[in-house]
Amino acid sequence: MRRLQKLAVATALAGGVFFGMQTLAYAQTSAALTAEMGSQIDGAAATPEALSAMVANLVQTNPTLAAAIAKRATQSNPAAAAQIAQAMAQAAPQQAAVVAAAITEIAPQAASQVTAAAASAAPQQAATIAVAVAARAPAAAPQIAAAATRAAPQSALQVAAAVSRANPQAASQIAAQVSVAAAQSGSTANSGTIAATVASASRTSAAAIITSVAAATGTSVAAIASQAAQGAATAAQVVASTDVTVQNGLNATAQASTQTATSTQQQQQQQQQQTVTTNTPVVEQPVVQENPAQTGSPT
Repeated sequence: MRRLQKLAVATALAGGVFFGMQTLAYAQTSAALTAEMGSQIDGAAATPEALSAMVANLVQTNPTLAAAIAKRATQSNPAAAAQIAQAMAQAAPQQAAVVAAAITEIAPQAASQVTAAAASAAPQQAATIAVAVAARAPAAAPQIAAAATRAAPQSALQVAAAVSRANPQAASQIAAQVSVAAAQSGSTANSGTIAATVASASRTSAAAIITSVAAATGTSVAAIASQAAQGAATAAQVVASTDVTVQNGLNATAQASTQTATSTQQQQQQQQQQTVTTNTPVVEQPVVQENPAQTGSPT
């Protein structure tokens, strides 16, 4: 009997260690938005200020969940989309484009505001952010480029080049709106250089771009054409690195989708695991009664 008891205790201990190690390993490899995180986001959703503070804290400690956090927060309070973008981009600048793309997927009507908020928090990534957001809302590409320019005036040429390369069908409108935004925000890039940059990046007729920019800025076509000729070398330098910027922006958009899909999948796996654990019946082992006659006990 004692031998049986010792064996049962040893088996129970081994099982406990095994399942304990399994739980620890799962916790270390999980990259899902947990139920607790979701509850924290929902609990702070009443005010943009509280929600912004919450998501900033979460993305700092969980940068690989940036897209999932951004989407959950936007779903909780769509009106706070811009504040969420700014808070998260400021807390995790390297995730700014991913965050902006994720938020725009949930609130496409706020694409320009989200772009401006994220670019103001991470101005060095303004062009990448604009490309990522425009990939989610291509019809608003000119407005998105203008918003990024206003938020980061010194990135006007990079924004114009990247967004027009990714959206060549809207090149004239992008050039026009970026030129106006650059003039209004104090950018050092003049309208002619912006026109030359967009024409080169989008591989569009320079004459059409120049005409569009001249009309938008209230400047003569001759004046814009002169500026474009003088800024041709600068435009060429900017366009030389445009493909990398565009690819980074598109990668951010794809990453936003991948992060969210992975997080959702793992949430479902966690829920299934919890359901199996909860519903697994406990099988009681029968107690073996000793027979005095078999043990040699005196009668």
